[in-house]
Amino acid sequence: MALLHYSQRARGLAVDTSNMNHLANATKADQDSMLVLARASKKDSETMKLIAFVSVVYLPSSLITVRLLIAKGSCPANSNDM
Repeated sequence: MALLHYSQRARGLAVDTSNMNHLANATKADQDSMLVLARASKKDSETMKLIAFVSVVYLPSSLITVRLLIAKGSCPANSNDM
């Protein structure tokens, strides 16, 4: 009877070990996926920072230029030569 009980516990332990290995492999795959996602997110963030910088520099300067051209009266939209 004790041998049967020992055999059942050993089988249960083998199943638990197998389940734990499967769980560890799934966790590793998830970690790899998250690493790829984090790298893509970092690249996207850097691109968005560049776009924001260009916008901060370009838009105010273009608005000031248009305002100065309108104030000076040399804006092509105001000329009657067209």
